[in-house]
Amino acid sequence: MKKAAAVSMIAGLVVSGALATAGSASAEPWPSGCTWGISGLYTTYAKCTKGPGSYRAVAKCTSTRYAYGSWQPAGSYPGQSTASCVNVRPISASIGLSQS
Repeated sequence: MKKAAAVSMIAGLVVSGALATAGSASAEPWPSGCTWGISGLYTTYAKCTKGPGSYRAVAKCTSTRYAYGSWQPAGSYPGQSTASCVNVRPISASIGLSQS
């Protein structure tokens, strides 16, 4: 009896979760054709060539400090975002994306 009740409860949670996420998908695609990396001693870059939305460069400067570039519309010219760490080489580079 307890096993049947547990299975019923789990099935109910799975169905309600599927319904909650089904309506949350956006019709707007993300920017695409994106590249990013470390471009200098203290700088990272990001660029997206297609799609709607915006993007920006993100630099991880230390384990707890990040630098962020300006938001750029995808496909714009020259359309490159840069993020600079102050007197520190970036540990890694990444990209931030936005649909609006």
